[in-house]
Amino acid sequence: MGLFDHEESKTEEINKQRAQLKKTMSKNLKDKGFTTEEVKEVLEILEDAERDIQMKKDSLEGSNINNDHTLEIMDKVFYDIRQLELKMAADVRAKIAEIVQRKAK
Repeated sequence: MGLFDHEESKTEEINKQRAQLKKTMSKNLKDKGFTTEEVKEVLEILEDAERDIQMKKDSLEGSNINNDHTLEIMDKVFYDIRQLELKMAADVRAKIAEIVQRKAK
């Protein structure tokens, strides 16, 4: 077993959970009468947020652990990630509401 095997399996598990979340969300939206295009509109928000969150995580890779400001940098990145997650949730709710309103016309 390699040094990073645990991290790789954890990453795989997270990716499976993300895929399952998208699949469940797609099914729930389709069950509510959303078209494939409308579901794609919602899922694009998730994908954009995932990309932005991954960029924030990747920004930590070059951080020097012996740097005096490492904890401050990590705290800032974790805060930024949390803000992105909150924005994503709000954007998904807004997009769903927009689609529902558009369908009501």
